[in-house]
Amino acid sequence: MSSVVSIGKRRFGDTKWVALGTCGGVYLLSLAFPAFHWYEATNVVLETRTLHSTQAIELLFIGWLGIFDQHNPAWLANITFWIAFFLSARERATKALTWAVITIALQLFTFRLEETMWTEKVWVPIDSFGAGFYLWLTSATALVLWCVIQIQKQRRSK
Repeated sequence: MSSVVSIGKRRFGDTKWVALGTCGGVYLLSLAFPAFHWYEATNVVLETRTLHSTQAIELLFIGWLGIFDQHNPAWLANITFWIAFFLSARERATKALTWAVITIALQLFTFRLEETMWTEKVWVPIDSFGAGFYLWLTSATALVLWCVIQIQKQRRSK
């Protein structure tokens, strides 16, 4: 059902593990980058602002508070991503696709966010999304594509 990927003389084993490794790797890579950017007014008279960022890894650990504070379920996409990931690894592509689509739907709730937590009591307006956010979206999108490819392979083999 799966084929071996080879580049030159190197063989990379099962296509499934290459695809899932890419999806998981992009997800983990997203944690190393900023998810949101926002400005702090440093001098009101001179109208200067300082750019700050909220790292994606921070949001992974404190983002669940957004479910309660901002009534935004976007953080749950982290859980549904890994459910879809492991279902895909066990070759349950249809169920994995369902969970991966739910992941993207939950991720899209992030666009409803207007503020991010700076300190425990201070919320600041989000100015723009960072690379970590877009890599997070990309990992789920790649997982959806892989699930569709898996389903197509299963249908052809029947």
